[in-house]
Amino acid sequence: MNNDEILMIIREEGLNYYNWYNSKKVKCNQVCIDLKDDHWIVFTTDERQHRISENAFDNENDALQEFIKRLRASNRRRKKRN
Repeated sequence: MNNDEILMIIREEGLNYYNWYNSKKVKCNQVCIDLKDDHWIVFTTDERQHRISENAFDNENDALQEFIKRLRASNRRRKKRN
């Protein structure tokens, strides 16, 4: 997977509540991806905007797969609650 494929999936599936490489301020209950010191970091934020369940990856492909997996799961949970 690459960035363009992930962004296309996000658009096509109407996924929300994510932060793409620090493109905006981190908010509560988001799935986030970031690049820091040659490592891709995927994490989720809680209701207080704290990082939870953070994973670091040595390659972007693995990080993107984890990011989209978490984002899909997060959006499914939100839909069930509504």
